[in-house]
Amino acid sequence: LRRLDLGELKRLSYISEGAFEGLSNLRYLNLGMCNLKEIPNLTPLVKLDELEMSGNQLSIIRPGSFKGLIHLQKLW
Repeated sequence: LRRLDLGELKRLSYISEGAFEGLSNLRYLNLGMCNLKEIPNLTPLVKLDELEMSGNQLSIIRPGSFKGLIHLQKLW
């Protein structure tokens, strides 16, 4: 799996800790326009280069939220 589009899922307010385990080939993830309050654990997504997070209800971005995402080129 290289692309995952979960955008505009208004009922998505939380993503469990291990939700992205096994998705090491994912390059694009859309979590935009959901109802997320915090950034989920993205550590397993080592090849991710595009991440859409706009339009959420993020109240805090914790240190290390993007740790290990060395290929990330686009974040919006």
